[in-house]
Amino acid sequence: MIFRPSAPLRFGTTVLKETVKYEPFIGVSALYEFLGDNSASVASGGYVLKATDDISGVLGQVTAGINAFSLADDGLSGFIKGNVEFGEHDYIGYGGTVGVRLDW
Repeated sequence: MIFRPSAPLRFGTTVLKETVKYEPFIGVSALYEFLGDNSASVASGGYVLKATDDISGVLGQVTAGINAFSLADDGLSGFIKGNVEFGEHDYIGYGGTVGVRLDW
């Protein structure tokens, strides 16, 4: 189970270019993981494999991305977002999302 309250800051702007509106942004967060002492066991054929990790404690996160909206009344928009998390116990994680939206 993960329980991560955070204190985020996000900065961004809006840029209009002919028929597209762009909204680039960057964010930073300080998090604290309260329930990060994890374990799992897999049993098969009389053997048990146990894995543990501990990511409890203070974590940091940096996020950047851009939203794009068509101004041509076609309902098209899209986004791209990436982030990196880092923290105690040499923890580092990467993630990202990309998407397209079509409203009708």
